[in-house]
Amino acid sequence: MEVLNFELIRIAIALLGTAAAAYQDYKTSFIDEKIIYLMIAAGVFLNLVHFAFTGEILIVYALIVSIAILLFGYLFYKRGQLGMGDVLLFVGIQQLLPLTPSSFHFLNPVFFAFPDLSAMQEMGWIVVGYVKVVESGLLLITIILLSSFIATIGSSAQYAIALFSSKKPLRPNKVYLIASILLLAFGSYFLFLLFGISLLTLLYFLLFLSSGFFLTFREQILDEIVVMRLPISRIDDEDILAIERMPSEIVAKYKLEKVLTQSQIKKLKEIQKNEGMKLFPVNKILPRFGPYILIALVLTLLLGNVVDMILMLSAN
Repeated sequence: MEVLNFELIRIAIALLGTAAAAYQDYKTSFIDEKIIYLMIAAGVFLNLVHFAFTGEILIVYALIVSIAILLFGYLFYKRGQLGMGDVLLFVGIQQLLPLTPSSFHFLNPVFFAFPDLSAMQEMGWIVVGYVKVVESGLLLITIILLSSFIATIGSSAQYAIALFSSKKPLRPNKVYLIASILLLAFGSYFLFLLFGISLLTLLYFLLFLSSGFFLTFREQILDEIVVMRLPISRIDDEDILAIERMPSEIVAKYKLEKVLTQSQIKKLKEIQKNEGMKLFPVNKILPRFGPYILIALVLTLLLGNVVDMILMLSAN
């Protein structure tokens, strides 16, 4: 497996930058782009140094993965499911850690095993290049999966606490409630037959319990916790507009989008002037994803291939 040059420096910058971004996200729900751009610039510089030392075009593979992150991340951003700061933070981590660090290998019994590419040279540069790109994205894919898993459980717990502490009558969606109970019961039983009482069974239980809770109480969570009707003066750039809670004819007429960029806020001012609407439904209380990315980064650096580790422990 290829080794990163200046590995400890890369890890330090990635941890410090992600920690700063996570703290800002937690406190303000926004991430200062200067932090992320510094991370990306440092990663690109170190990848150029890596090329100068080894002749390996790691920078090209890292760039391909970063472009893929930007493309897919932008789709989630436009749908209001992920902040652009989070997407760029993933790019920063990818540029700094385009390969799995080996510095903490003594802590992770399950490493990212990868085949020896010397046997693939005869298959052509396209196959080798494809495998190299996949290798370059393994660490980040693990971080994305792990942070999404932790965020699902964490945000569901956050909403559950807020919902139950309000002491208002619960309004579950009975269809989702029944479907969630069935999936939870059959899925847990199936994994129990395969792995017994294992880590995988427990994680499945937590994931589907969290997802089932959110689906069952989704409308109540949105109505009572997430969505707030605000004047334009209290709307921030890149807030998420709850367009499903606005008249459909106004949404179509003004071509409103979920992500409230400056151009979209300008349209809200036109609606206020022309339609007399003073308050707009905005998804304000949303999960802060930055801290979950930090937790996933730390766990992946310390434990290595977390997915393989869970499967190994469950199989044993």
